[in-house]
Amino acid sequence: MSVTNTPKVVMLRVGERTFHTTAETLTERSDYFKAYFSGKWTIPTMEDGSIFIDADGEAFEHVLRYLRRGVFPLAFDAAKGHNYHLYTSILEEAICFQCHHLVTWLKDQCYHKSVTWHTSIKEVEGETIAVTGDGSARAMSIVRAGTKDIKIYICPRGIYVHRGEPSKCGRQCRNAQAGEEIEYDVEHIPLWHILKTEHNFNSEWMTDDGAAFVKYANEKEMHGLL
Repeated sequence: MSVTNTPKVVMLRVGERTFHTTAETLTERSDYFKAYFSGKWTIPTMEDGSIFIDADGEAFEHVLRYLRRGVFPLAFDAAKGHNYHLYTSILEEAICFQCHHLVTWLKDQCYHKSVTWHTSIKEVEGETIAVTGDGSARAMSIVRAGTKDIKIYICPRGIYVHRGEPSKCGRQCRNAQAGEEIEYDVEHIPLWHILKTEHNFNSEWMTDDGAAFVKYANEKEMHGLL
């Protein structure tokens, strides 16, 4: 093992993982690395020039991604929800490396503000139904909800194309009615409930310069909570 001043390109060995980055990337959002690469002391390196960091390599990968662009590690699956175990692992490393905004985002569960969802129920009728939607629909189910009875007008002359449309009947049909009561048939129309869940992603909570997160962090800082 040797010692060196801060290099421009940094190779980190974290657990069994190796990462390549720069000192500038590491120091911009981490007080730990800011002090580490402050130049106040020499940095021990391995034989291959890498710097050994005793941390969880899997979790550190997400920390490094945050350090590069300020994008928070949203771990959400439409079917499974949030990966809370991963959030916990990343939080421990974020605390260790003093990434204050990342700690706030994880500890205050701001990931719940990054993804919201709305469930709607729509009733439709018909033997067949067509459902359309955009990419925001993440879950959809169609449930039989019963039947609806409707009265269908019957032409007194038995003309099928007049069925259900008395306006098509003319003088001959009215003559055939001859003062008799209008006849109706009853049709049983299937009713369906369409349940749709839509997920919305709020980018203002997904980066440390997002408007919503910045406002939230500033308010915490004003009250001495950050």
